[in-house]
This record gives sequence, C-alpha cells and structure tokens, in this order.
Amino acid sequence: MNRKTLTILGIAVFSLVLNVVGITWALPSEQRNRFYPPGAARYEIVTVQDGTHSHYGLEPILSRHPDETAFIAGISQLDPLTLDLVPEGLNYGHMFAYMSAISLGVSRVLGLVDIRSDRLFYVDHPEEMAKIFLVGRVTAAILGLATVVALYFAGQQLVDHTTGILAALSLATSPLFVIEAHYMVNNVSMTFFMLLVVLATLWLYRTNGAMRAYLLSGLLCGFTISNKQSGAVIILLPLMVHFNLFQVKRLSAVVILVLAAITGFLLTSPAYLLDPVSTGDSIGVLLKRISLGSSIGTLMGLVTSLSLPVSIWLLVGATHVVHRFFATRTFSAMFLLVWLLTSVPSMIIGHGSFVRYAIPVLPPVLLGAAWLVTSHNWNTRMGKCILLCFAFALIVGGGVLIVR
Repeated sequence: MNRKTLTILGIAVFSLVLNVVGITWALPSEQRNRFYPPGAARYEIVTVQDGTHSHYGLEPILSRHPDETAFIAGISQLDPLTLDLVPEGLNYGHMFAYMSAISLGVSRVLGLVDIRSDRLFYVDHPEEMAKIFLVGRVTAAILGLATVVALYFAGQQLVDHTTGILAALSLATSPLFVIEAHYMVNNVSMTFFMLLVVLATLWLYRTNGAMRAYLLSGLLCGFTISNKQSGAVIILLPLMVHFNLFQVKRLSAVVILVLAAITGFLLTSPAYLLDPVSTGDSIGVLLKRISLGSSIGTLMGLVTSLSLPVSIWLLVGATHVVHRFFATRTFSAMFLLVWLLTSVPSMIIGHGSFVRYAIPVLPPVLLGAAWLVTSHNWNTRMGKCILLCFAFALIVGGGVLIVR
C-alpha cells in the first residue's frame, strides 16, 4: 500500500471518528426522561371534545433535532409488502428516508433494534427508541465519511493529489459538516450524491462523451434530486461539459442525460408516482419557501457557526475559484466555478435560515481554498502566509468542534 493510499485512508478514519464522537447527543434515555413525570399513561395522546391532549405528548421518545423525528415518522408509515412507499410528512425527496429504512431493516434482522408499532413501549424503554435514531445517525456518519473521500478524488482529478488531500482534510474537520453528519437528516446525503455527480461528470469529460458516462451522470443527478429537490441544478454540470465538448451537436446525449435523471429520481422516490397528489403538494410547499432572505440568513448563520476565521477562509476559497476561472480559463477552473454555482441554490430553499443548507457549498469552496494553497510556492513569503492562514483556519475549526 503506497503513501497516497495510506494518507487518504488516514483522513477517512479520522473523518469517521469525528462523525461518531458524541453521536448519542440528545437521544431518548432514562437520564433525560427523569425530568418528565413517570408512567407511560401520562404520554398517551388523548383527543377530547375541546381538542386538548396530553401536555407532554410523546416528547420523551423524540430526538432534540426536530427533522430527525420527521424522518422517523415518515419511515414508520412505509410498508413495502403492500407497496405503501409514501413517507408522508417529508417535503423533500425520499432517498435518504429509504436508505435509513434499509439500515433499520438490516439492524432489525441482526437484532440490533426492537421495532414495534406500540409507541408507548418506547416511553417505558427510551433506550430502544435511541437505538432507532442511532442507526439513522450512523448512516449519515458513514455518508459523511464517503463525502470526504469523494472530495479527495474530485480534487485529485481536477488539480492534483496534494490539493485533494487538503480539501478532504478541510471538509473532514469543518464544524458545520461534522455536526450535521451526527444527525439523521439528508443534507450530508445530498452533498455526497452531488460529489458523485462531479466524479461521473469528470469521467464524462475524460471519455470524451461516452454514452455510459451520460447515463451514469444522469442517474446520479436523479439520486441527488431524490435527496433534496434543491439539488436539481447539479445537472448543469454534465450539461456544461457536454456543450464544452460538442457545442450544440449530439443533442441525443442530452436527452439521455435528462431521461436518466428523471429515471434515477423516480426509482429512488417512487412515492411521486404512487401518490402524485400529496407529493406534488409537498413540492408546492417547498417552492413557497424560496427566498433571498433565507439565503442571507444562512450565510450569516455560517459565520456564527464556523467562527470568523473559518468563514473568512471559505470566502477566500470562493474568491479564488472565481479568480482562477477569469485568470486561466482552463477546464478545471471552469468546472469548479460551475460546480460552486450549482451548489448555491441549496441555500435558498428552506423553512427559515438554517445554516445546514450551506453544506453542499462547502466542497467546491474548500477545494478552491486548497487549490490556492497548493498553487503557491511554500518557500516564498506569500506561500508561507497562505499556508499559515490555512493551518489557522483548520485549528480554529477544530476548536469550534471541541467547544460544540
């Protein structure tokens, strides 16, 4: 095993460790539930004539992250035997819900979780509910690890090995990314599939437009959309490569790309075929949430969540991506800029200004920052200054993780 392989394996293990440390935070437990009145009967939701119900509801068995509860509720309604594949209550694509459901199914077969329809059972045994959440969180943590590795390969193919390593290390220690990889939610999952689209599109470029590369790129675009509809803009990346290679020729390849994307989406979110009315309504709700204010709020939250030094480093990375394109006009610079632009829409669709919506922006920005570091001679004054800034941002990011 050569040094390059050992390096990326080391970063992968390091990333997984960061993603699982503290992964049981705020899960249901006897210790947490000591603050609630004892007895399962107190948590029965009993609707009476005036519409009131138990004050505590099912709070003792819920995660402190509200979106995790939404995924659990959606998964609990699935019944593959009757083709009931609609996870109601989820406004996003359903792929991560299905991935978590598969993880739970395997865990149940292995005897790792106890899944029952009696919710009050989990009130008396909160540790069993915690195991269910934990399976979903481990799924997200593994996807976080895979995202870090995928970013290395993207950086290695676009620039070089060192740039890929620095970008992967930056993402692995990014507070926002690591914190979100601790939860059973779909932001890290969507970012992972966006990176798979990036790698498939680079393959499309290297094969000079092989039809199988169009097919794979399209399917992965569909998988990305199936995680979250705001990821649909990623299809512009393979389209950019197509028109860069062939201009307006071979439009049949574009049709195949789009059809493959639709197929990939419907294969992993079949509820949009089985129940088009309710799922269509969910898309309408999502579109109503598009706002520039949410995007600005997300950016402000990014600064407060990551600390000012790390946020400035991200801004430097984004600036370098734009500068590199106008200064060189190379394929790598153009590709990275389009990748960055296609990741921005994820910040403008959401209910409120949540910083986690900015996660898909991190890989291209951090790759741009890593490229800035490797493009300078480290023996020069400028090179040493940039390297020190990179190290400082990395250390501060680690400090934020420890504090959190």
